[in-house]
Amino acid sequence: MEEEIHKQLAELQNQLYKLKSAVEYIDQAKTVIESSDKLVKSFSEIHVEYDSLKKVTQTLIDNIDNVDFPKRQILYVIRLRPLISVSVISKQG
Repeated sequence: MEEEIHKQLAELQNQLYKLKSAVEYIDQAKTVIESSDKLVKSFSEIHVEYDSLKKVTQTLIDNIDNVDFPKRQILYVIRLRPLISVSVISKQG
């Protein structure tokens, strides 16, 4: 009878060891899930910031594309010509 109790006790210890291993495995899995959740949230925040930056960048590109640079250059030359003439005349005189 005592031998049977020792066998059952040994089996119980074996089962407890397996249960302990399973609990440790579950705890590790929980930690991995929590870390993964934080990572997904970070990526989500980065994605939102990226979308915002992308929209602003596209607006800037559109604005630059809409500028008629040759026309602007002509306008600057027209505005600056009198100033250049005055400067040249004053240096000559």
